[in-house]
Amino acid sequence: MVGSPGRVFKLSEAAIAEAIEQVARRREDLFISDSAGLLQLQYAGDPQAMAEAILNKYFAG
Repeated sequence: MVGSPGRVFKLSEAAIAEAIEQVARRREDLFISDSAGLLQLQYAGDPQAMAEAILNKYFAG
């Protein structure tokens, strides 16, 4: 897909899905559901606060 994050960072769909699954396994407020082969990302809480917390933890080392 043109302009997608995977294309910008030269990542495959599988690589992006694996990265999201790794984060979701460590967080209680982020879920991945599989319905008929379609993966859906679900979250509980403020997505902006979640994104900041995930990125802060990643870049803090």
